[in-house]
Amino acid sequence: MKILLTLRHGDAIPGDANNIDKQRPLSEKGKKELKRLRKQEPDLFQSIDLILCSSSIRTRQTLDCIMKGLPDRIMICYLDNLYDSSVDTIIQEVSLVDNKFKSIMVIGHNPELTTLMNRVCEYQGLPLDKSMTTGSISEFTVKNESWEKLIVQDLKFMRLLTSKN
Repeated sequence: MKILLTLRHGDAIPGDANNIDKQRPLSEKGKKELKRLRKQEPDLFQSIDLILCSSSIRTRQTLDCIMKGLPDRIMICYLDNLYDSSVDTIIQEVSLVDNKFKSIMVIGHNPELTTLMNRVCEYQGLPLDKSMTTGSISEFTVKNESWEKLIVQDLKFMRLLTSKN
């Protein structure tokens, strides 16, 4: 069975007129929440084969914070189009992945990660209308054995994990 995980980056320093959004780093709070999350779910992190990571500073730092929990054989791809993207872009990027990968994590941003989670829940008839807080993971199983031609309806929502769970 294939697994798709989406991880919203950790808490970042606030933006202002002097900060370019894509270059905002994680706050100390964000680093701590990711460390807690990594320790809560060691088996989940060890199962990941591939990470698709937005190219923003805070998503790269998010990956750095969870790196200790990842297997040595992990493959990582940094993608500019996962920054300021859409649900369709996320699904499209995942659908391009080779089928040898069984468990993929997408490290990205809101609102698209929350929108993806809620859209999957809506197709399943689940009354979930939650937001992915910083440093949270949505876990989905994939109904078919191929990433190719993946659509939102192929995903089954399993759970939402936060560092506060």
